[in-house]
Amino acid sequence: ESSLRFDLHLASHSMTRRFLISRVLFPTTIAGVMSYFLLSQISIRSIPETLGRLPLRSLVVGFGLYCLFVWTKALRFRKLLRLERPIRQLLPILALHTFWGNILPMRGGDVSYIYLMKRREQVDGAKSVASLMLASFIDFTLLIALMVGTGWLLRSHLEGQLSYIALFL
Repeated sequence: ESSLRFDLHLASHSMTRRFLISRVLFPTTIAGVMSYFLLSQISIRSIPETLGRLPLRSLVVGFGLYCLFVWTKALRFRKLLRLERPIRQLLPILALHTFWGNILPMRGGDVSYIYLMKRREQVDGAKSVASLMLASFIDFTLLIALMVGTGWLLRSHLEGQLSYIALFL
């Protein structure tokens, strides 16, 4: 009986180690290498200069639209998760999720969403993952509808210039 426990302990340790390597260390290493490569192509000193050339109005409008995007995202996730919390409690979580989703490769920002929802809102990890999958499906459906609608509206202007397939690529 004790050897069976020892074998089970070794098997679970091996699976934990395999899980750690395949699900955490390998993707983190790839994300780190890709981030380093991408950031090495950018001159950090040129960022303030580039932002300084933008009109202030454009920055304000862009920031306002970004905030509106995060607010609607918070509404959507509150509805998907059936949370009774005020939007202002979800906004920081979804702002960080959006920020990290834009910065980190390979959907790394989704990990921040799952972690923060579990830590701050006590939402089960499986429920968080399901809400992300459903939100991605909704986004995909809306994007396809937007492309089809745009193609339909512009079809008379595009006749003879582009194939319909090229419109979606």
